[in-house]
Amino acid sequence: GKYIASGQVGANADVCVWDFSSKKLMYRLTDHDYGITGVSFTTDEKLLATIGNSKDKRLIIWDMSTGYIVGSHSVSGNKNHILSWGGLKKDIKKRDTKEYILATACGSQVVLWTLDPYEGELIAQTVHMGNITREITALTFAPDRLFLYASTTTGDFCCIQIKTGNLQALCTVSSNGCNSLA
Repeated sequence: GKYIASGQVGANADVCVWDFSSKKLMYRLTDHDYGITGVSFTTDEKLLATIGNSKDKRLIIWDMSTGYIVGSHSVSGNKNHILSWGGLKKDIKKRDTKEYILATACGSQVVLWTLDPYEGELIAQTVHMGNITREITALTFAPDRLFLYASTTTGDFCCIQIKTGNLQALCTVSSNGCNSLA
C-alpha cells in the first residue's frame, strides 16, 4: 500500500500516518487521549479506522485525502479492542454499495459497523454470538465479504454471517488459542 499507520500508547496518544514511498509523515492524528489498540486501512486506502484502548473507548474513521474525521463512535467494553475492514458492503443482490463495513471486537462482543463516508453516518450492529464467552483475538472478512471470521483465546474459529449478524458456526482448531487470521 501507499501508507503506514502507527498508534501510540499512553496519555495524549497519537496516530501517525506515513507516506511509504517518501518516508514522510503525512498526518499526526491527535483525537485519541489514552492509547490506540488498533489501526486499519480500507483496501482502497481511502479511509483509516483507529480504535482507542479500554480507557479511550472511541472508534474514529479518518479520510486519508484530508486527514479529517469522517465518523466516530463510542465503543463499549473494558478490554482492548481489535478491528478489521471488510470493504464495501453488499446489497441484497450481493452488489457493492457506497457503504463500507468494519468489524470490531472487545472481549467476546463483536460489532459490525456500516459507514456511509459521504454522510458520516456510522451504524453499529451487535453480532449475536449465542452463549459464546471466549475472548476474540483476531478478525478477518472472507474475500466475498459475506462472512466474518474470528479467532479466540481458547482456540476456536468462529464464522459469522454478515447478512444476519449471527454466529453461523464454531469449531475448535487449537488447544492453546489462536492469535491471528489471514
